[in-house]
Amino acid sequence: MEDGVDVYIFNHEPYAVEIDVEYGGNVGRTHRYGGGLTAVEIELTAPLRSGEITSFEYRTVFQEDTTTDEVRRAAFARAEHVDLAVQFAGSRRPRKARWCVWDDHLAERTLREFPISVQGSYIRRHLPFIEQTVVGFRWIW
Repeated sequence: MEDGVDVYIFNHEPYAVEIDVEYGGNVGRTHRYGGGLTAVEIELTAPLRSGEITSFEYRTVFQEDTTTDEVRRAAFARAEHVDLAVQFAGSRRPRKARWCVWDDHLAERTLREFPISVQGSYIRRHLPFIEQTVVGFRWIW
């Protein structure tokens, strides 16, 4: 959409203890802001020009003792071919999971949600694109 895009801002929950960029970039600066959220700049391998695309993958590790029951990701600009997955460590698996859409990263209520299957130790969803939204998973232990 524009020349010079060189970072992806990854907003995440405060109980993330490690962020690894698997390919396509590097972890950059960290920013902390309201509601206990943190943002990390994922610096792309090369700046994009208008119309160019890139691919990158990152992995977030959460505290083992966290009792969280959701993960959300915001998209302010358009992102295409988005694959979101949560892997549960150890033998603990959720009984039920839901795919959710919120209008704000801090909103309590969802705009819409629907059941999604837990497959082994994962919940996962691929989207052709997201834009100006917050999406993610909620689950029940």
